[in-house]
Amino acid sequence: MLRKGDKIYILTLLSLAAFLIMKVQRGFSASEEQGGLWNIIQGIYAVFGLYQCFKLKDSCLRFSMIRRYKTFVFTIWVMSFFVMLFTIDFGVNSLFRFIMIPDGFLCFMVFYRIGLTNDIRKYPYILYITFLIIVYILYTSMRTYYYVLDDDKGAVADVYYIVGLLPIIFIYTPKKLRILPFLLTSIAVMMSGKRVGFLALSVILVLYFLSNDSDYRKSFISKLLVFVTLFSVLYFVVVSFSEMFDLQMFERLERLEEDGGSGRAEKWEAVWNVTSSEQSIWPLLLGHGYGAAYNQLRGHVHNDFLEFFYNYGVIAFVLYISFFVSMVRECILMYHIHFTYAREFMVAVVISIFLAMFSFYAIDCTHITCCSVSLGLILAEWYKFQIRNKL
Repeated sequence: MLRKGDKIYILTLLSLAAFLIMKVQRGFSASEEQGGLWNIIQGIYAVFGLYQCFKLKDSCLRFSMIRRYKTFVFTIWVMSFFVMLFTIDFGVNSLFRFIMIPDGFLCFMVFYRIGLTNDIRKYPYILYITFLIIVYILYTSMRTYYYVLDDDKGAVADVYYIVGLLPIIFIYTPKKLRILPFLLTSIAVMMSGKRVGFLALSVILVLYFLSNDSDYRKSFISKLLVFVTLFSVLYFVVVSFSEMFDLQMFERLERLEEDGGSGRAEKWEAVWNVTSSEQSIWPLLLGHGYGAAYNQLRGHVHNDFLEFFYNYGVIAFVLYISFFVSMVRECILMYHIHFTYAREFMVAVVISIFLAMFSFYAIDCTHITCCSVSLGLILAEWYKFQIRNKL
């Protein structure tokens, strides 16, 4: 007979699985549907996450990362409220967008809470099967695109759901087989053509597979030999798929300086030019309002730090930076104390930083979801680790 906590944990994992499969399937289909069950799941996470913000005090206050994250999201939420309040077309869609502003943090709080009362390794097949399904959906969709040469690639950025889930999949996978989910993720990223994902995985390859805190007694030479073997296998797979589908990932990486990161440099420059030419100090302090950068550029800036600075000013900008600084500090402490899942937390941190720097992270309620799940569950294990060891 399952206890109540197990039932809630299973239900939460199943809801996440449904969310990811439906979102990725919809992203690579011809459907024009703008909402669905996934929106309801997001709404439920928001409600329960908000509840946990006020219920969990001692376990939250222990980590500066959570305190700073909470301060940041509630600051921009309050600032956005006044903009949304006076929006003429205020309706259901606007209300949903407003509720979803702190979506990443609220999702994080949901999984942090259930992680406090459940072992992160329990019921691994729910998310493992989900991981394989969404990899399959992306692979088959992109294979069709490359063979048929269709004009519509689909929502290729949805590959970040796969990348964001990687830290949890590493935990589920036996140590000697962890290269396999990494290979699957690498193939998915190659097929999607997302250079940010490729660069993030390159950093993870070095930091995760070369530096192994649990094997600190092994010589550097033995670690290096294992790493070279893994790198050779990965390189062979990547090159094979590149030739098979003419993916041109390496050529696109060489053109980064020429194309400005697919227009990112132009967007960053446009935002900076507007900001630097301000005649009043108030836009610098308080920003231009919720969604201002998106409306001006007709899309995200692809740099969370610049976008938050433009929308909400220097106060939000500093708070956002402090959140990442505290996250990195927490990761360093985990390594120092030899926490079981320090390397997996590091993977989640690397992915978060790359998305925030070169794509979009907390600025939108999309690909931050899986990063929030990974960070929440692992940080809950970190809390229990500290309590057990009286740290």
